[in-house]
Amino acid sequence: MACLAIRYVECDGIFAALFWSLFTFIAISLSLHFIIPDAVWLAPSDVENVYRFVGLTGHPNNFGHLAGLYLVVASACASRNIISMKSAMLHGVIGITALILSGDRTIGLALLMITFIVAVRHSSIARYIAYAAGLTTSIILLFYASGMGPDIQGLMESVSRTGHANEILTLTGRTEIWSAAIDRISEKPIFGWGFNGTEQLMVASAPLRFFGNPVNAHEMFLQIALSLGIVGLIPGLALVTLPILSYVRNPKFDRDMIVGLVVLNGLTEADIFATPVLSGFIFFGFYCLTAHRHLLSFIIRRRKQWPDLCTLKAKASKVVASYCGIGEKKERGPNFRAHSPVDCAIFQEPKSRY
Repeated sequence: MACLAIRYVECDGIFAALFWSLFTFIAISLSLHFIIPDAVWLAPSDVENVYRFVGLTGHPNNFGHLAGLYLVVASACASRNIISMKSAMLHGVIGITALILSGDRTIGLALLMITFIVAVRHSSIARYIAYAAGLTTSIILLFYASGMGPDIQGLMESVSRTGHANEILTLTGRTEIWSAAIDRISEKPIFGWGFNGTEQLMVASAPLRFFGNPVNAHEMFLQIALSLGIVGLIPGLALVTLPILSYVRNPKFDRDMIVGLVVLNGLTEADIFATPVLSGFIFFGFYCLTAHRHLLSFIIRRRKQWPDLCTLKAKASKVVASYCGIGEKKERGPNFRAHSPVDCAIFQEPKSRY
């Protein structure tokens, strides 16, 4: 589905569709608070002492995940001039409100991290802040290592929903689920237990003291190893490597924000390697675009050795031209110069967009 969308829909159209779909879903969910509040709020239980907003989803973390995606897609649309900056600020307030109401701390932390990581790549001021933050963190850790730091037990207890510091130390029980998943992976390390067929296995393997919904490993690499074993884990690792290399070599604000959020959130959720949902569609869509850019670069470098590939390059360039927002390009013959201004525009968007 992601490949079909990339092939037949302009990139700005895909961004707009994602943005307005997420906005509509979140807006309807928030409005239902005034109509049927009991249906959109999760009441306190034996493991949580606060109300959490679920909206039209089945779990607060799912709603928080959508709120996080809504925020990064809104920022991407603003960078591509699909929406105005004033509109982006308004939607930012809506998204942050939805995220706070959901109480999803993992996606909130991932959102802060990817914002800082992307800012470091695009801003010299952010790099100075990163250096200062790293130095400060090192000093704090040095004090704690020498036994001079304050006791943080009370702080963790105040932050946790249950009032126990163990909730923070175990990442709300995720470390226990990871341990159970590793035990199951060791039983079938090569081919795994089958894709999307491990829910009952994980429910049966979850420790009795775990409170939550242990239908997956709550970590994307553990999940793919559990489902497909080493055979699936190796290409899964390679799959995530390409966007990371693209961030280092050819930073792009919208791609780095959205894909980075999905990858960081996948460190505590199954995400793209579990049941296919919106995160998977977005990740693989950007993956296809990035792969096309690398393919075109490879073909241009090899055009003299393999002149027959010029036709393939001309066709693939239409997809990348759509991604760069510069319109559809005409097919080019074998005498096309690789370093013409038009071709350079395909591989690098104007700096004014960022």
